[in-house]
Amino acid sequence: VVQAPAAAAGRDTRALDVRVVEGLDATHYPLALAVIPTGDGMRLRLDYQPTAFDATRAGQILARYQHILRGLTTTADRTLAQLEVLLPG
Repeated sequence: VVQAPAAAAGRDTRALDVRVVEGLDATHYPLALAVIPTGDGMRLRLDYQPTAFDATRAGQILARYQHILRGLTTTADRTLAQLEVLLPG
């Protein structure tokens, strides 16, 4: 989050103060998937409500997402209908 109170107030912004602000985030959905770009790919974050899913089940769901995303990015010559969406085994 970048805050610029001087610019918002119409004041001189040459002395703009930029700060990194950290915070916690929560979801009201049973599952929330965030895809965060990184320098060499992406990071997936799955948030879940423990009243709806336990850690094992949430991990299984995330593994399925990862499997599908790998298939989409490594088999460009296949159509979506040809993509293997089930995990092996």
